Amino acid sequence: MARQAQVLFDFTAEAEGELTVNEGDILTIVAQGSGTGWIEVENAENKRGIVPENYVQVFNEESLPPPDDAPTWTEQATYDPGTWPNQQQADSDSWEDSDGEGAKAGSQRGAPQGSPRQGRANAASTLLGLNRLALPLGKLNLDNYLLGKCTVTRTDKIPLVMGESGPVWETSSDNLVCVISSPKKSTKLHGMKSFIEYQITPNDTLKPVSRRYKHFDWLLERLISKFSAMILIPSLPDKQVAGRFEDDFVALRMERLQAWMSRICLHPILSSSSVFKHFLHAATEKEWKEGKRRAEKDDAVGGAIFSKLEMFNAVEFHSDEMEKRVDHFGKFFRSADDSVKQLLAVGNVHYRRCTTELPKDYRGLGKALKDVSQSFSMSNHHAEGSLTNALSFAGKTYTDIGDLVASQSKMDLRLFLDSSCEYKSLLSGFPEILSIQKAGLDKIKECDRLIQMNKMAPGEKDGVVQRVNVMSLGLQAEVNNFHESRIRDYKESVRQLLYNQIQLHQKIAEMMREAYMRFEFES
Repeated sequence: MARQAQVLFDFTAEAEGELTVNEGDILTIVAQGSGTGWIEVENAENKRGIVPENYVQVFNEESLPPPDDAPTWTEQATYDPGTWPNQQQADSDSWEDSDGEGAKAGSQRGAPQGSPRQGRANAASTLLGLNRLALPLGKLNLDNYLLGKCTVTRTDKIPLVMGESGPVWETSSDNLVCVISSPKKSTKLHGMKSFIEYQITPNDTLKPVSRRYKHFDWLLERLISKFSAMILIPSLPDKQVAGRFEDDFVALRMERLQAWMSRICLHPILSSSSVFKHFLHAATEKEWKEGKRRAEKDDAVGGAIFSKLEMFNAVEFHSDEMEKRVDHFGKFFRSADDSVKQLLAVGNVHYRRCTTELPKDYRGLGKALKDVSQSFSMSNHHAEGSLTNALSFAGKTYTDIGDLVASQSKMDLRLFLDSSCEYKSLLSGFPEILSIQKAGLDKIKECDRLIQMNKMAPGEKDGVVQRVNVMSLGLQAEVNNFHESRIRDYKESVRQLLYNQIQLHQKIAEMMREAYMRFEFES
């Protein structure tokens, strides 16, 4: 019997092949995507299509929730960006629009209120791939760019330069740094709705601005709309509703928002974009509304973004060579994606052991030693004191080691796995970017066929080739930027993990040595 699933949220089809479904619908699963974030289903009317995988709850699927203190990185429990909201929403200019974070104060834990863009349930089927960190190919209007039909009014260019590894994004001498701090619970509608505000202070102005999660969500939407055809957009941390005002959750979300913001700041193009500058600098509601409208009217979005690329010393373009390069990129990113997923799976098991089983073993041994000490003390033998005191101290030492291992592992391993989870998110965006480049290369082949059929002049093909060349320069620049970031980040994250583990085991050795010295007595 075919597996079935129930729809958790309404979903409206936007691209060819998608299926419109409503909350509560029962669907038959036709094919389940492997890490794509989409699932092919059939509804009661025998219509087929794909829907986001975390909009449905699969029946008869064993999925045990992890312990409260052990997030499951293998299934994305660290960086879930939530859904990508539609560009147009009623009264969207207001700073105080309702979002998933601003649910009614005192509301019960459960499914988010309203549509998926206002939050999501903590369903076991939640996967990272859903978040649409790139526009679907059909929505890019790539043909308009390739055929020279794009009309982009704004004049700001995206410069590329030639580096040691090929084209790279031109970097600024000013390193942008943003600090997120001072989370504060605020309310509106006379306390009926509550939300968390954060202070963001960029180093270029040193003037803090207040932002809610919904503003981060809006920024992500605009970055996707404008840049996702050629730039990897990192996903936001999850938009949790239950427990969102608890101190630990607020601190963890702020830490992950800081990591997200830092990654944007480090990207030469994203950090210098007008929409990001608006996010950092708009201090009043009037400034926010004006900048928001400008950003949403930007015509350099989708495929049109390639018309912004500018390289003074462009290299000679060969489509055959570029096809081989795209295939090589694809092989690398598939391999990297698989290995990072494996690292997260193994790391998650290790995390669970270090935060649950191993501390339990240490504490159990410590209790047993203290019980033995207490039992031996009942002998009333004159020489018993030294041994029972040493045993009791050894028991306390093992208990303390268990506590130390648990607390240190929660911090050290989580930070390391969070970093890898960010890269899992980034790697999931490369297939879409590569498919856009392949679409450009296919357009050149189509031009050749049209020329043979006398339906296109050779000069028109030259324009297409030139524009595909520009696309290839952008792809190579983004790949080079990814590699530089990857080398830097993995060097630092593994180095920091090893350093922290050295500190941990040195501390354990000191504790063991002190306990050992307690047994240096005359027997």
